[in-house]
Parts: sequence; structure tokens; C-alpha cells
Amino acid sequence: MGDNAEGVLAVIFVPIMLAAVIISVVLLLYKARVKKLDTLARIVELGGNADPEILKLIGEGMGNSHKVDYRKGLIWIAIGLPLSVTFYISDGMEGAIIGMIPLFIGGALLLSGKLRLREP
Repeated sequence: MGDNAEGVLAVIFVPIMLAAVIISVVLLLYKARVKKLDTLARIVELGGNADPEILKLIGEGMGNSHKVDYRKGLIWIAIGLPLSVTFYISDGMEGAIIGMIPLFIGGALLLSGKLRLREP
């Protein structure tokens, strides 16, 4: 590939991957919010009260799971992978190192989720 083809590839690849990452993050946040509201609606339907303590428990229950670490890790990897590829295409290995930072954060979160799964 020539320099022009690499530039065209980077111009096409970066916006597509950025849009995919943004859409994925928005969908994950939307699904989490819908699940929380469904749980709250069920509590109210069964005659319970929507006290601040219950809201706090619902919010904490969603943040203390190994699945949350997996999700965050996959999001960081989804951000770091296109950055690494884009910087590699444009600057070579020196630029790809910058994109590897989110990759390593994502890998650490995936490992953290795996270790949390083993906890009693």
C-alpha cells in the first residue's frame, strides 16, 4: 500500500470505529438503566416502597459484579484496539504504544473480573 491508501484507510476506519464504540457504550448504559427501572417498577407493583435505601441497593447491586468488570474491560479494549491500529497505520509502532494503554486497562479489568468470579 502506498501512503495515500493508508491515509484513506485511516480516514475511513477511524470514524467507523469511533461511532461503533460510542453506540456500544450508549446501548450498554441504556440497558443498565432499563434493567434498574424494571426492577424498581416490580418492587412498586408488589407493594413495596421506593425508598432511597432501596434505590441505593439497586444501584450498588449493579456495580459490584464481576460482569461489570468484564463490560468495562471490553469497552476499554473496544476503544484501545482501533486507536492502536490507527496509530500504527499513521505513525508506526511509536504511535501504537499510545493506543495500547486502553488495551492494557481493558485487559486488567478482564483479569479483575475473572479473579472476582473466583471469590467466595
